Amino acid sequence: MGHVKNKNASKPWRRPRWVMIYKDPTGKLVEERGASTKAASERLLEMRERDVANGCWSPLRAATGAGGNPTFREYEERHNARRIEQGKALAVDGTEHGLMVNHVVPRIGARRMDSIERADIVRVVAELMADNVLAPHTILNIYGLLRVLFSWAVVKDAVTPVNPCTLKQSMGELPQLRDKDPRWRVTAKYSTQELVALLSDPRIPPDRHIVYALEFLGALRTGETSGRRWLDWDEMEEPLEKLHIVTQYDDEETKTRRPRAMPVHPVLSTMLREFRDYWWPILYGRRPTPQDFIVPVRGRGKPRAEAPRPCRDKHTMYIQLQRDLQSLGLRSRRQHDLRRTLISMARGARANKDALKACTHGSKGDVIDDYTTWAWADLCDAISCVKFDLPPHTPALRLASVDVVTSRQRGSRGGESRTRYADVASGARPPEAPLTTSLSNWNDYTFSATPTGIEPVLPT
Repeated sequence: MGHVKNKNASKPWRRPRWVMIYKDPTGKLVEERGASTKAASERLLEMRERDVANGCWSPLRAATGAGGNPTFREYEERHNARRIEQGKALAVDGTEHGLMVNHVVPRIGARRMDSIERADIVRVVAELMADNVLAPHTILNIYGLLRVLFSWAVVKDAVTPVNPCTLKQSMGELPQLRDKDPRWRVTAKYSTQELVALLSDPRIPPDRHIVYALEFLGALRTGETSGRRWLDWDEMEEPLEKLHIVTQYDDEETKTRRPRAMPVHPVLSTMLREFRDYWWPILYGRRPTPQDFIVPVRGRGKPRAEAPRPCRDKHTMYIQLQRDLQSLGLRSRRQHDLRRTLISMARGARANKDALKACTHGSKGDVIDDYTTWAWADLCDAISCVKFDLPPHTPALRLASVDVVTSRQRGSRGGESRTRYADVASGARPPEAPLTTSLSNWNDYTFSATPTGIEPVLPT
């Protein structure tokens, strides 16, 4: 007798993901992705068990519902479920499925997999190029997803005899990798004043100060920022501390699949230390452990001291950046532009190009790189030449007095309850955050801007 199971039962902050577990005709357990609700998944499980009993079950029936060769739409859904099961970051957050559903499925979604030929893929790419809506980089990403999908269809599932994705850039079948707007790239950077605002302005919460500091001074990609844990920070290295970059998001492989070590800029070191010692316990309700993410999701509701916080997803991080830029009165830019700004500043300061590349991108993987081990001091020189500092009396270096508003006392009745924490003397180290029972109710509070700051404080 089969059963339905929620794969995300241990992760209550995520949406339920139902799977059906039953035995195939050979007695082997099969785990198949269910529907969006438990009731619908149970009905689908009954259909699968009837198919097994009647001898008409096949491995592809989960995709087609009626056996035989699946359509592209049906196979793409099955393939996407498999990619999610493998933990592929762009599949988990819905990026891959969104690209397929929005741009490929409307064109060839109803076609059977074994009927799709090379000419059909050429037509799909040509239409995407003619629409002039997507950037060439995005079109190449879609084509790459198609090539991987059909590779699985040929080798693993045998639903089509050949892979039709054999297009060539030299024949004009694929776009050249270039910017959609040639004038955009020169503007894809931040000025020093804008960086100071992002890393210290009191209108931005302290956890996002650290996010932007890691992306700028640490030159980390979005997934690498999300996936950094406190154990990755080596404070004993000299002349600069070391940040190990081995994974991204929740212990997934990095983009280049090659680990690297990044020297920690002195300003980033100061911000990390004060965030760990003061703000992390306040925001998350307990002291951080080495296994905790540096900037995990804050979430809503009462934090559980024993519960690990999940890493942030790239869509939420992008939305938060856009809102922060808007609140600061700055024009919209990408998170990746912070990383690009650090590299530009280092190159402008005459940093060694090869050493800088080893810090921000890691080794290329060729023979020379495999035989090269950089001296740590040389890598530190490439980063320490970046002259950047935060002005005194900013939230990263000095805590401002703030107001705290309890969400339970807001609303139509009015009467907001406010409490105040004394200013910390200029230049003094922030006081230790007392781990009292009031921390368990920390998420009952919201930020309230004042002339001197927005950061929250413990209620009295």
